[in-house]
Formats: sequence, structure tokens, C-alpha cells
Amino acid sequence: MESPEPSNFARLEVLISTSSFELLGKAAKIEGRSLNDFAAAAVCDAAGKVIPQTGRRPDVHPRPSELDSLNARETRWLARNRYLYAGQWIALEGDLLLATGATGAEVYEKVRERATPPLVMLIEKEDQPFAGW
Repeated sequence: MESPEPSNFARLEVLISTSSFELLGKAAKIEGRSLNDFAAAAVCDAAGKVIPQTGRRPDVHPRPSELDSLNARETRWLARNRYLYAGQWIALEGDLLLATGATGAEVYEKVRERATPPLVMLIEKEDQPFAGW
């Protein structure tokens, strides 16, 4: 009978080529570890590395409660400060102004290295007339 999995683990089944499986086995043997321990360490190590295409870690995602707090701080910041940046593009994360610029592209370029994308928006001028229809 198979022992139950601990509650903080999940089973992962991976299909790999026979030659890759043999290489994993040899590498595990060299390090004096079981194949399962070696493979699990390799997966955990890979999950903590940066993904080259995006420059982001795969596990960097704000939790919903963090997003709610972030959105609330952004809303408060905008209510207090938007008049200072009327007609400009801004990048905002919580109550931290990260960048300003004349175009969205300029602001995106300034914040593109960040692990999580900030709020980027144009602050409209409030003195524009509206005629309706």
C-alpha cells in the first residue's frame, strides 16, 4: 500500500526520454542521492530561476489580498495626486510613483525590468469640456 502524500506536497508525474532518465540517475548517484530526491531538487531549483523570455520568476504573482491592498493604495494615491500629473503617463505600484513620461511607451520602457507589471495609465486633464449627445 502506498503511503499518503503529506498535505503540503503534490504528486508530479513527468514523461521523459529513456536517455534523460538515465542521465538523471547517473547524476543522482554521483551526488549520493536517490533519484526522487535529486529530481525533486532539480524541479524546485528550476522553479526558482528566472524565465529568460520574460525576465520574471515563475512563482512571482501577488496574492488576491495583496492585490486588493495594492489597488486600494493606488486609488488613494490617484485621488490625492492626479492633478499634479494631468496630461502625463504614470507608472504606479501601490502608493509608489515609479515613472512618468509624455507617452505610454516611454513609461513602459522605464518599468519593463520590474518583476510584476505596475499600473501604467494616462492621467486625463480634468478641464476638458464635455458636450454630450
